[in-house]
Amino acid sequence: MSDRLTTTAVASAIGNWAVGGGGSVHRRLADAFRHAIDAGLLIDGAQLPPERVLAPALAVSRSTLTTALSQLKADGHLASRQGSGTRVVGPPPLTRAEQAATVLPGLIGEFAGIDLAGAVPGDARALPPVSVDLDDLLGASPATGYAPAGIPSLRDTIAEHWTTVAMPTERAQVLVTNGAHDAIALVFGSLARRGDAVIVDDPTYPGFVDLAAALGLDPIPIPRRAGVIDLAVLRDVLVERRPRFAFLQPTVHSPTGSVTDETTLRWLAEMCDRAELTVVEDLVLHDVAFDDAAPPPLAARCTRAMVLSVGSVSKLAWGGVRVGWLRGPQDLVERLVRARLPFDLGTSVPAQIVARAIIDQHAALRIERQQRLRDRLTLAEELLSDHTPGWRWTTPAGGLSLWLDLDGDNADAVMTRARRAGVLVASGHSASVADGYGDHLRLCFDRPEPVLIEGIRRLGVAAAE
Repeated sequence: MSDRLTTTAVASAIGNWAVGGGGSVHRRLADAFRHAIDAGLLIDGAQLPPERVLAPALAVSRSTLTTALSQLKADGHLASRQGSGTRVVGPPPLTRAEQAATVLPGLIGEFAGIDLAGAVPGDARALPPVSVDLDDLLGASPATGYAPAGIPSLRDTIAEHWTTVAMPTERAQVLVTNGAHDAIALVFGSLARRGDAVIVDDPTYPGFVDLAAALGLDPIPIPRRAGVIDLAVLRDVLVERRPRFAFLQPTVHSPTGSVTDETTLRWLAEMCDRAELTVVEDLVLHDVAFDDAAPPPLAARCTRAMVLSVGSVSKLAWGGVRVGWLRGPQDLVERLVRARLPFDLGTSVPAQIVARAIIDQHAALRIERQQRLRDRLTLAEELLSDHTPGWRWTTPAGGLSLWLDLDGDNADAVMTRARRAGVLVASGHSASVADGYGDHLRLCFDRPEPVLIEGIRRLGVAAAE
């Protein structure tokens, strides 16, 4: 198979670069090439067509094209050698470790194509009408804006919400953080030591896989079978390993989208109590169960285990608000505030005011989000049935993503091909502390309809290769 690109392939990879944007034509053209190379749409080593052929195909003068390509050669995205033409210098193929331990290139702005990997709202359209003016800021307490535990009005709002939906809670039991991931990192970074064993349901939140590696923790995977945590394995681990910590998603689980049944939750709480564990329960998806409200969390069930409950507005509204929280015993919350101070003096006050407005509208927002997510899920399942007929999945009961079983296909290979086709999905490795699920992908369906349609079409092309 030739590695020389056709003019059609190049034009398709760089997209409709001439529309919108500022700057000179050659700079915009160079930027379009750069994004296509970084995203893997123009793959490493591929040879570009001759300039005299490529320029008319892109509807630019040859001098404009030459200037753009010269910029790309200067910054290392292209290379020319006598007799072999101009070739793409792209990112090297991802290693397994890079694919498994990732915060997802789409989340940090490194992917120029369609991102179906990050299980987050694709934009801010789920936000309710909110505003922050000078009067709001002048009314904030303390007036300096430094509130390491969070501004009192937001802590009160979170406490009232918890009291309504779960259990009595006071302001002193709430700590506001820079998103839920920050809350999880604060707990384990402050309370655990390198080498400490942590029970983790597997698969799990991919961010915890990265966090455990960074902190040197020893995660003990407890498998989920048909979306339900394996209580028999958990019982044996508690007896044999006697761990101190657990990180669990006891209600709505990511990435499977399963909602834990009441009987399993009762047994899980009893086991945590018996072992007197320190449990971090991730409730970020709690508000996006599709039908009835998700079941009460472990904090409302456990009597001896120390449970810290983590939440945020990232899935109900938008991750860009960057406000999360944890709810726990007052003395432990105070300890975590002191542990936070050397590194972080608190969360943005304007963001906290926005979060307060979101929580105040929780009931209406939840109904609206449920309907949108159900509609997108239905569309995604129809598209996947058409474009990837050999793949299987269980329809989730909540969340923003589908957990796809590729029927024996290698997920890393499919993910790499998909990336070259301009769509990003997450390998199952990224959600496993045991390096498992090499035949699974996570796909986020919370995207605008045209994006979802084109993204799954591209995925189908990659799967069929």
